[in-house]
Amino acid sequence: MRIVLIGGVPFPAINIIYSLLEKNSSDQVLVLNDNLDNFPFELKENPRVTLWQGTAQDRILIKNLLSNAQVLINMSAADNLACITETDKIENYILSLSNIFEFGKKSNLQRIIHISSSRVYGNRADSPVTEEHSAKPTDLKGLMDSLGENLMYYYSRKYSFPIVILRTFNIYGPSQSLENTVPSLITSALANQPLQLWEDGEQTENLLFVEDFIEALQKILKEKFDSLKGEIINIGNLGVIPVKEIASIILSKLNKPQSLITYDKNNKRDFFELTASIMKAKILLSWSPKTEIEEGLEKTVDWYIKNRDWWDTEPQKTENR
Repeated sequence: MRIVLIGGVPFPAINIIYSLLEKNSSDQVLVLNDNLDNFPFELKENPRVTLWQGTAQDRILIKNLLSNAQVLINMSAADNLACITETDKIENYILSLSNIFEFGKKSNLQRIIHISSSRVYGNRADSPVTEEHSAKPTDLKGLMDSLGENLMYYYSRKYSFPIVILRTFNIYGPSQSLENTVPSLITSALANQPLQLWEDGEQTENLLFVEDFIEALQKILKEKFDSLKGEIINIGNLGVIPVKEIASIILSKLNKPQSLITYDKNNKRDFFELTASIMKAKILLSWSPKTEIEEGLEKTVDWYIKNRDWWDTEPQKTENR
């Protein structure tokens, strides 16, 4: 089976590729990404992996990638596009999706897994959110994800595209960029720098370990697709955790003093404090997250300890939250 993976720069794409190679010994994985610098050398040299540098805006690339593919995992994210204005990002995102649809119609795709996010729900008080909650995005990513979902849903209905849409919550784990909360806290602790939290640190995260996310993907690859076609499914954790508790667990795992936690009282909360309803995932996929937060953080901490050369070469990370 030929599986095309678009986006996921490079997290969680790297984790997904390793899982595809391990679980499906005969599969070929074709990856399209605008930045391949942080992909491990062993993946670049693996004969079952083909890395293409570019974006879905390139019609020739998309045509070639999808021509003989059976599965598409679309993780392209509009807010990551290298554009100056929001208008450019919107236009380029629509162009990317349009190319995927145009050449997808001419291919033999058996299933399309479109990765969206919980940002489509916005920041709301009526959690846990189900897939029936209306989309009320309050930031650019949420707006783009909502737009992408609607386009995908339209093509699924009009052209019988074999599409399932996953609304993911906060995925974390090995190789995640330092601009995200968990790796930023871990690397600050490893460098003996203050773990500066916003306001009182009580803002919460719905954390989902990347291995649990990948298990959901693997189930979709194996399940009969008729029951999933056209569905929107939440993929998240059952509860939330305050950021200050995340920081405390990380420091404990590293045997670092809790005094490294500091608070920026002038920086107000800017979090999407959502709890996920995953009843639909349980019914359709027989899936629920298995990794407890302490176990997931321990695995993630261990990876950043062993791969200091990787994260020390990244651009300066943003401040913790």
